Amino acid sequence: MHWPTIISDLKAAGLSQSQVAEKCGVAQATISDLEGRQPAYDLGAKLVALHAESCGPKQQQAAA
Repeated sequence: MHWPTIISDLKAAGLSQSQVAEKCGVAQATISDLEGRQPAYDLGAKLVALHAESCGPKQQQAAA
């Protein structure tokens, strides 16, 4: 997964970093830090699920 793309897609779908963080159960700073790091498995799984829920099929393919 390319985490910055997933975060960017979620932002384009109208979610702020704070909203993404709240839905994933982490702090906003954790989402901000993903620009250069790999998330823990459970956070990664939550982000993938949120991306699938919030973004269309085109963005899902681009994030892969």
